[in-house]
Amino acid sequence: MSEEKKAIKKIRSTGLMREIMGAYFMEFKEAVEKGSPKIAWCTSVGPAELLRALGFLVYFPENHGALLGSSRMATDLIPEANAVGYSPEICSYLTSDVGSYLAQKTPLTKAFGMKTVPKADVLVYNTNQCRDVKDWFEFYHREFNVPILGVSTPRGLGDLTETHLGTVVAQMKDMVPALEEVAGRSFDMDELKRVVDLSRQCTEGWKRVLRSAISVPSPISFFDGTIHMGPAVVLRGEERAVDYYETLGAELEERIEQGIGAVDGERFRIYWEGMPIWGETPGTRRALHGPEHLRRSLHLLQQLDFRSPRPGGSVWKHGPGLHRAVHRPLRGLQGGLSRANGERLRAGRHPVPRCENVPLQFEQPLRDAGETQEETVDFHSDH
Repeated sequence: MSEEKKAIKKIRSTGLMREIMGAYFMEFKEAVEKGSPKIAWCTSVGPAELLRALGFLVYFPENHGALLGSSRMATDLIPEANAVGYSPEICSYLTSDVGSYLAQKTPLTKAFGMKTVPKADVLVYNTNQCRDVKDWFEFYHREFNVPILGVSTPRGLGDLTETHLGTVVAQMKDMVPALEEVAGRSFDMDELKRVVDLSRQCTEGWKRVLRSAISVPSPISFFDGTIHMGPAVVLRGEERAVDYYETLGAELEERIEQGIGAVDGERFRIYWEGMPIWGETPGTRRALHGPEHLRRSLHLLQQLDFRSPRPGGSVWKHGPGLHRAVHRPLRGLQGGLSRANGERLRAGRHPVPRCENVPLQFEQPLRDAGETQEETVDFHSDH
């Protein structure tokens, strides 16, 4: 344990980041209690700057999804969404958040005394990052009975054209009258410019933080990044996000000047592609940074010759070992989710959902539940 503590360097600015994020969530608690200011839900790459320029508090449900994962509540809550018809194959941010709402359980209760997520006065999405966000917000549109507005962004683009840009601009302009009505105030172009400039400064500050990893040794790790991206996600367009990344950036530059790395004795770097496994982030960090686990991982990786991806080559020869090292813990989580689905459905708490393309691991629990329900499930129908 002492060796692991020595191996991982804590960032001093983490305490300030927690204060900022805590204050952000407390604003929603106070707004719900007082009924003001108005609350807008926004997807992570939605028009948050437009909403802030109109005086809304801006809430991001993807951030709540990450909290559900890191608090390890998601595995118990995802089946709640599955049981009312949401497929196990879609975004777990969506299903864990919807499940949290249905079960009225959230990590915000323990952390900030909030009974549930803050009710939205308006829902605004952008399909730029994924198509599921529209369905996600439509669920809350039905639950809250509030306006829903969205931007359907062209995807799979090559060159960006004036037509593409004009399509998005027109959709954002069309939102303004409806947002003005909910906000109870008029749109101010000068205020939008001010907020957009702050958002740009926040983005530049976060970019500076990420680019610090070019240095050898790197002053920041992937796991640091998953924590310190918080203000860039939920507070872009505000002064406090800009100020935070100035503080964090200065600390990382100090590390670079002094030759201090995020991990002692840096020798190799492992590139992580995709979203963090929030519920396993601390364990993954220890596994990669801890001396014994690190030696084992590096020993395995050193045996892989990625220049010979053919049967009989070293990737094929040692691939099964790498698969066991990385994926075996995840299979346990998948099994837990499958068991939880079966338990929820057998208890008869919800009608059996009609699901298309049900994975094999979920088919038997659903069939078992179907024997005690009025409605049956046709798993292989073409209709």
